[in-house]
Amino acid sequence: PLPGGGLYLWCPAPDGDAWAFAGRLAADAGCLVAPGELFGPTATGHVRIAMVQSDERIEVVARRLGVGVTGAGPIARRAVGNRSAHQ
Repeated sequence: PLPGGGLYLWCPAPDGDAWAFAGRLAADAGCLVAPGELFGPTATGHVRIAMVQSDERIEVVARRLGVGVTGAGPIARRAVGNRSAHQ
């Protein structure tokens, strides 16, 4: 069976280019993520976000993503909502 949770959020890159998406997240939202290709071929086209900051910092980045990067807002809002629901 799969675990019920983890420290990482895997998100598809909206255009399929994880390296470009990671660059946009850094430039537009101040959010550093890892392109999935660093973790093997099955993660191609995704980025890995470490959910290891405080809820307040994650909420700040989620708000930035909703404004700064097209396509990332709904993912970020779901991640923040899920974290808050499980405290």
